[in-house]
Amino acid sequence: MLKKQWASAFLAASLCSTASATLCDQFCHGKVYIGPTLLVQDISANQASFRGLHGRASLGYADWSNKYYFAGELFYIPATMTLSDIRGNANGPTAKASNSFGASLLPGTLIYKQILGYLRLGLISSRFVAPNSMKLGAQLGLGLQTRLTSQIALRGEYIYTGYGSVSQIGTPNSNEFGVGFIYFFER
Repeated sequence: MLKKQWASAFLAASLCSTASATLCDQFCHGKVYIGPTLLVQDISANQASFRGLHGRASLGYADWSNKYYFAGELFYIPATMTLSDIRGNANGPTAKASNSFGASLLPGTLIYKQILGYLRLGLISSRFVAPNSMKLGAQLGLGLQTRLTSQIALRGEYIYTGYGSVSQIGTPNSNEFGVGFIYFFER
């Protein structure tokens, strides 16, 4: 009796696996990707402003059908290099944020031949340096992406981030402009 149940379960799993693989081959064109992006970031708050340069490492999964694109992405920003740091007073807190991580959804559409336009909708958690506090922010962005080869794409984007109140500096918001590459792994 137990052998028949195991055999039935194995047969059902095999059929479902074969059917889902066939369906996926017909409808899924997704690929895992990784990529670096270099961004210039302007953060302004009530008591301070900051401009910096940082790199972002991304890991994502993208899928498309006809002219529509959808991706999910995890990212990490380890550190930020200071370009300018303006504080309310000389020894006051800074608006510098670093050691950030987050997740984004990237819906998009093909807008011209090989050029893809997309939105970035995401959440980011950033550590503000001087008050030494982690804050969650909401991101909204626009980007363009084009394939250079079958596995490499060039990406440019603008991202706005709004954070909650941070003690000593106020309510920061961030504007970022970036350029990067992504590498799609073959299936």
